[in-house]
Order: sequence, then C-alpha cells, then structure tokens
Amino acid sequence: MVEIIFLIIAGIFMTAAIGIGFLIIFGNFFIVMLQPVAERINSYLLRFNLRKVNPGYIKILEKYFYYYKNLTPAYQRRFEQRVRVFITSKKFISKDMETVTEEMKVLIAASAIQLTFGLSLFTLTHFIKIIVHPDSYHYSPRSKVKFQGHVTG
Repeated sequence: MVEIIFLIIAGIFMTAAIGIGFLIIFGNFFIVMLQPVAERINSYLLRFNLRKVNPGYIKILEKYFYYYKNLTPAYQRRFEQRVRVFITSKKFISKDMETVTEEMKVLIAASAIQLTFGLSLFTLTHFIKIIVHPDSYHYSPRSKVKFQGHVTG
C-alpha cells in the first residue's frame, strides 16, 4: 500500500516537473505568439469603442505636437483615439516628483503613437508601465553616465 502511494506521489511530481520544463522551454514561444493577438484585440477595441477624447488632450496636442497639427482632420481623430487608448493602457509612475501631469502623459503617448501611426498594431503591449523622471538620472548607483531616458522590456 505504501509503495502505491509513493508511486502516485512520484507520478504527480514527475508530471509537475514535466509541466514546468514545458513552460520553461515553450513559455517564451507562447508569449511571442500571443503578443500579436493582444495587439489585434486592442486594435478592435479601438475600432468599436470610439469614446470621446478628453478635450484637454486635444488642446495639448494642438499646442505642442507639430506632427499632429499637420495631419488631416480624419487622421487627427484617429491619432487622438490612439493617444487615449495608449494613456488608458499604461501605468505612468512618477520618480522623484509629485505626479505625472496630463500634459506629460499626452506628450509621451503622442510620441509613441507617432512612431506606430502607420501600423495597425500600435499599443506597444510589452510596455506596461512608464516611469517618468524630472531630469537626467543615473540608472544605477555605480553608473557614471547620466541617462536622458531608457527603454527596458
């Protein structure tokens, strides 16, 4: 009886080990394969969920964003919606300052959208949070070089 219980427990552990090994080997593959699916879902959400864009966003774009001002009215509406989706899909974190202002969020989002504007997959889903620093900074205490910004994924 003890031998049967031991075999059952050993079988469970082997199954778990095989499952973990499978995840380690194929986990990255599934992440890479599912990212386009997430981008497509975001694209469809944008297409069928055209909510009104915050008028403050439009004022900021008109005041500071030259690229936006040169778009046709139809492309401006698309750009505005994409900025809205980008802002709502990311977590903006302030570092060494009180808060990330709406103006900062809009200008960061507009810069990202400008890079992806001709693409149907535009939300950059691999970036979940955006950390905003008030000035140049050292990436690590040992670093002698000051960063103006950096990207990690």
